[in-house]
Amino acid sequence: ANPTVTLSNLTSAATTAIYTLTTTSGGICITDAVTVTINPAPTGTFSYTGTPYCSNASNPLPTLVGSGGTFSAGLGITFVSTGTGQINLAASTPGSYTITNTLPASAPCAAIVSTAPITITSFPSTTFTYASASYCKSGTDPTPTVSGAAGGTFSSSGGLVINSGT
Repeated sequence: ANPTVTLSNLTSAATTAIYTLTTTSGGICITDAVTVTINPAPTGTFSYTGTPYCSNASNPLPTLVGSGGTFSAGLGITFVSTGTGQINLAASTPGSYTITNTLPASAPCAAIVSTAPITITSFPSTTFTYASASYCKSGTDPTPTVSGAAGGTFSSSGGLVINSGT
């Protein structure tokens, strides 16, 4: 009978097994031993745990489970390093992407390809202007004209009382 090894039942660490088969042939015992080493399959899973990222944020590194490989993506993503998976947010185009991590084949294991999503959002840009550069203290309180992203908070240097919302 031929012994069968179910690879998926082995632990993730390298496993060495010695299989001994003893048969009798013509009244003579024959013993044969075979040593088999099973190496764990590499893993290259990863994630960008802070996604979505603002385009002006610090360049993120992926959180790896296993070992790194070569990172890639379609047009729009610029990497600081394809070896680490660090993304240059300022140089990348805002949008949603799928990042791929490829670990090359290492005999006897095939190449491992893992993917993870990432979203980069635009840094909101807002400008505002007042109708005049100077006002009379007894005049009507001016309200600025705002263009660009809504929201935000107004602030001022000392001595000026300002409504931070408008």
